[in-house]
Amino acid sequence: MPRFPSSRRVVAGWVFVLALTAGAGVARAAEGEREGLIAAKRIAAVPSPAPTPASALVRVARARPAPADLPVIDYWGAPGGFPRDGASGSVAALGEGLRPLRRLAVYDAPGGRPRAFLPRRISGLEVTVPIVQRRPGWVAVLLPSLNRRLGWIPGPQATSGGGGRPGEKARSGGEGRPGDEARSGGEARSGEETRSGEDGRPGWVVRPLRDQLVVHRRERRLVWLRDGRPEGEWTAGIGAPRTATPLGRTFVMGRTITRGDVYAGLDALVLGAVPDDREALAPGLRDGHTGIHAWRDRSAFGRGVSNGCVRLPADAQRALLRHIGPGTPVHIVE
Repeated sequence: MPRFPSSRRVVAGWVFVLALTAGAGVARAAEGEREGLIAAKRIAAVPSPAPTPASALVRVARARPAPADLPVIDYWGAPGGFPRDGASGSVAALGEGLRPLRRLAVYDAPGGRPRAFLPRRISGLEVTVPIVQRRPGWVAVLLPSLNRRLGWIPGPQATSGGGGRPGEKARSGGEGRPGDEARSGGEARSGEETRSGEDGRPGWVVRPLRDQLVVHRRERRLVWLRDGRPEGEWTAGIGAPRTATPLGRTFVMGRTITRGDVYAGLDALVLGAVPDDREALAPGLRDGHTGIHAWRDRSAFGRGVSNGCVRLPADAQRALLRHIGPGTPVHIVE
């Protein structure tokens, strides 16, 4: 699924002149010394300009009011018009997530056009989206249900709109689609920082993101890092060539139950990523999301055989389910 005038000092100096006559030279030197001291006092008495506050030097782009009939990002999709994630191939850690406290308007640029609303929940999952950029008064976040795109959300210095709409229940994509009942998972929240909207109501909070998952497609490998240090690494199964696991930065939306022994009886982690080519999937799978889940048949590990999901051994999935919460960034790289 993340977080500029100076005083002058005048030093008086003395220049000693070697005179032909000692008396005249001493007199002139003494006179020059007095003049230098007087000049220094005069300069020191001139007040220095007051420092200009940093906030006065920054222009914050104001947000246009968002029409009430904007589409709402949900599990089934998000509207177009959002800019590309220019760092989609990066594996740099993202340390902050944005959690909406009410429905938020998402823009295509700071001060740009509002394109959609981001709700508090999507299909029963509490929304947390990683922050990937900051501009004065604005933050850019990764978007759910839309691959390799980001959206801009105004902070307390810019106008923001809002509302609220409950979500539907979630479905995780991939082979043998997991069930419809969704649950949010991960560790308890701590250190959240509240941001208020223009109307004074809390608009969103910033929560720390400690974990990071990196999926290496060529090596068929998933690496879990916490605070930048490796915590686990496993050989994984990934998408087949026609239904490849989508490249780019995404995030964990939450967790959902699965049905069938093939999943080892463990929940799946639902990602914000969706299939790049829905037509390559069976009709019953086209509305799903990419997921990370357990797989009982160990022959799948180290191969590209899935419908886009990442398959892990059961012990690896148990470890992720214990520690990985909503908003955790997932970097899928070649």
